[in-house]
Amino acid sequence: MHFPSLIDVLALCTYCLLANVLDYNSYQFPLFRGRKPTSAELRLRTKFDYNALSPVKRRYFTYIRGIALNVIRWINAHYDVVSTKAARQISDEAPDTLGSIMCTYMGQQAHCLLNYKRKAQEQKLRGIDNCKAADVQRQLELLFVENDNIPNDFDFDLDLSAYDCFTFTDYSWRVVRKAQPNAFTGIYYFYLTSPME
Repeated sequence: MHFPSLIDVLALCTYCLLANVLDYNSYQFPLFRGRKPTSAELRLRTKFDYNALSPVKRRYFTYIRGIALNVIRWINAHYDVVSTKAARQISDEAPDTLGSIMCTYMGQQAHCLLNYKRKAQEQKLRGIDNCKAADVQRQLELLFVENDNIPNDFDFDLDLSAYDCFTFTDYSWRVVRKAQPNAFTGIYYFYLTSPME
């Protein structure tokens, strides 16, 4: 019921959604990690997201993304967020959706991540082998743009210089329990098998 606690939960969910993007193996290839990829491997990466993640790890990332999305959907079905800005009358305003807060926060995290990678590349800082800003952008696009379960209005081609902080900064909201919760419709197909089976 406290907005900072809600942001903590959303931060954890965002980390779960971005786990694949943050994993070293997403930018490596199955044989001889760290070496320069062949042209065939690069084509496979572009076409099929070919990388050094094991099938078990891929399923695990899919599983935790599903759990994170279901947590967000469950909270959104039971709670609203309402602005506490003095300029607005709380009693007269319609509650905002939690989904819009989450979308804003996820977008901030994703844009900051790509902005940091672009800056590191411009400064020629040594990072993960085979991981350029374009590779991080591709992983983010696979997650946010080519995924029907996650909001897809992120634009990674714009100027990202304004995205220089991972911290959520607008705490002018309060959490309100819905008088009549919405029906919870989770993403069930993530749970057909456990990630360790």
